[in-house]
Amino acid sequence: MRGIRTLLALASAALALSAAGCGGATAELRTQLTDQESRLRAMAEAYEAQNKRLEGLKGRVEVLEDQLEAAKLHGGAASRPLPVVKLAPPGTPAGGGEDEDQGGAEGGAIGYVISQDDVDAMDPERAAARRSGPRGPVPPPENAAFAGNIGVAPLPGGSGGAAAANTPPPVAEPTDEAIGAYKLAYAQYKNGDLAGAIAAFQRFAERYPEHSYSDNALFLVGRARFDRAELAGALTAFRAVVDRYPAGNKVPDALLMIGLTLDRLGRPAEGRETLSRLVSMFPGTDAATRAQATLRGGQM
Repeated sequence: MRGIRTLLALASAALALSAAGCGGATAELRTQLTDQESRLRAMAEAYEAQNKRLEGLKGRVEVLEDQLEAAKLHGGAASRPLPVVKLAPPGTPAGGGEDEDQGGAEGGAIGYVISQDDVDAMDPERAAARRSGPRGPVPPPENAAFAGNIGVAPLPGGSGGAAAANTPPPVAEPTDEAIGAYKLAYAQYKNGDLAGAIAAFQRFAERYPEHSYSDNALFLVGRARFDRAELAGALTAFRAVVDRYPAGNKVPDALLMIGLTLDRLGRPAEGRETLSRLVSMFPGTDAATRAQATLRGGQM
């Protein structure tokens, strides 16, 4: 990026010199320099856009890693259902039928509709052949009866008629707004602004209660209150992590902090009981290792 900016600066300087008639620069040279400057600016804008997209992708990866950690911690049982990809052939009544309703009732899964544009992008040659002539009905595959959680809905622009117009839009993926809010709150916490971090994390937990970072936010509310010696508020926050997100990856850490907070509140027996429960429930975790060291050291 620094190289692009340097080239832009040089191009601008050359344009200024040529405009002043320095060195007998010709109109052709000025035109070429203007063209190069335009190209370099376009490259700089594209680079900035790619950087922003990369930051968004990094945030999404962090969310997926958080969900994976929770799944591993609880034997593969994640706290939230995985998304259900719904293929959308034309000519099917909106609503997905009986199978789709059952899938939503059982797992509360989120549906993502794959459009015809997505299919065409995967196979351009087949898409070109499809557009070259009329499209006839396509029979379902022989194993369609075993599809299970795959629902159906008419494709946008298909032959579904009025039913296609009533097709609900696909559920949007999680936006980067939530991740950005969490990172701002975390930056406040790391910079020592504990009061500001507590307020920001609480707002995040209230606004995004189903987000993968909600348990992290509540946990950090507890840590910030613990660091400020607001022990009653810290205990409430740590217990909220366990109660609201029992399948989240912050449960072991929350149990550890519950035990330590109880000890500081003058309730060491309850603290030792909590740490013992942590060791038996989540053996091998960092939190359990710390709990074992605390119990063996007789610090409570």
